[in-house]
Order: sequence, then C-alpha cells, then structure tokens
Amino acid sequence: METLHTTFLTTDELVAASDQLLPVLRETLVGNPLLLAVAAEAAADVNAINLAATREQGNKLTDPIKAADGARDNAFRTLRDFANVWAHNETAAEANRTAGNRLSAIFSKHGNSLHRLGYNKQSGALEGLFADLASAQSQADLKQLNLNSFHAELIAAQDAFEAVWAQRSNPSTQDTLPLLGEHVTPLKRRLSFLLEAVEQWQRLGLPETTEPSVTKLNVIITDLMTPVLARQTREENLAAKEAAPKS
Repeated sequence: METLHTTFLTTDELVAASDQLLPVLRETLVGNPLLLAVAAEAAADVNAINLAATREQGNKLTDPIKAADGARDNAFRTLRDFANVWAHNETAAEANRTAGNRLSAIFSKHGNSLHRLGYNKQSGALEGLFADLASAQSQADLKQLNLNSFHAELIAAQDAFEAVWAQRSNPSTQDTLPLLGEHVTPLKRRLSFLLEAVEQWQRLGLPETTEPSVTKLNVIITDLMTPVLARQTREENLAAKEAAPKS
C-alpha cells in the first residue's frame, strides 16, 4: 500500500488528503465501530482546522458560520445516505434492511433535504430528527448498522454550529474558536492509524472488500504525494547545495 507521508504535508494538503481519503476509509471500515469512531474524530479535526483557518485568515464571523453549517450538512448527508444504503441493499441481512428502512423513514419524516434549509430552520428540523433518533428503537437500529459514530458526529457538528452561531453578535469571541495546532497533529496521527489498519487487513486478506478499497486509496495517495515528494526533493537538493563548501 502506498505511504502517506503526513510530515511532508502542509495544513492545506493535509485537509485535502483527509477530504479524499476519509470517505473511502469509512466505506472500508463500515463493520468496525472502533475504527469508524477514529474516522469520525478525524473528520471533527478537519472541521476544527477549517474553522481555525478561517479565524486566522481574519475573515468575518459569517465565514466560520458557513464552515460550521457546511460541516453539519456533510454529517447529515453521511448518516442519511448510509441509512438509505442499508434500506435498499438487497443482499443485506433482513434485520439490517429493516433497521435501514426504519431510519430512512425518520429522515424522510424530517426532510431528506433539511440541510438546504436556512440556518435556524435547519437547527429546528435537526432537533426533531435527534429526538426520534434518541428513541430506544432508533438507537438499536443505529447500533445494528454500526452507525453510532456517524450519529455522534452529526450531533457534534450541530453543537459546533450552535456555538459559532451564538458568537455572531460578538466578533471578539472568535478567540474561543479552535487553534490550528490543536488539531493538525491529532489528524495526522488518526489518518496514519486508519491507513495502517487497512494495510494490516490487506496483509491478512480480510475483509473481502479491502483490496478494492486499497486500490482507491493508492490512487488518491499517489496523486497527493507526487507533487509533495517532488517539492521535498527540491528542498533537500537546495539545502545540500547551500551546505556544500564553496570552492
């Protein structure tokens, strides 16, 4: 499996790598709640980095609000889509399809496109969605389909949006937004951990879906690392040239 040299990546490159790799990793790890939780934490790191970058660039508070809204939109679509996949997967076990159908019905009830609503209306719609997903049956269905971490990620994204929204009338409170340094290193560590886990699965030949996923990941990593490694080589050659004794 190709190596993602996270130490060579700029913050922007790290976020771009995460945006491309995490969706594939989630598909690969769908049967492993522990690793899915790590993926959810990595996604939260990306969201926090985006918010911190917005603050450090000196943008207006409306930009962090848009970033936080985009993060909750993505979290909503992810959970909704996974529920729909299980509901319409004809090869899945009956219990999984039934659980998927129940969850899909809840999303339909509150609006499959609620992420397109205005800020306040979307928050209200999500409150109703969360109330239904908190029921014993829904919690059992989420557990049945290993979607607990995605549910938690959506709740966290909504909480993060509400926190930024509450600051809109007081720009000085941007000091409470996350700092880049608090999330870059954890994101590198989590991304490397997930890739190493998939590589180990590949070596063991488990599960059957790993090999196609590794192919996808290799293509992404190669595309990302080619210019990065070229830059690194140029920098090393320049440093060696400058360090060479003058004749």
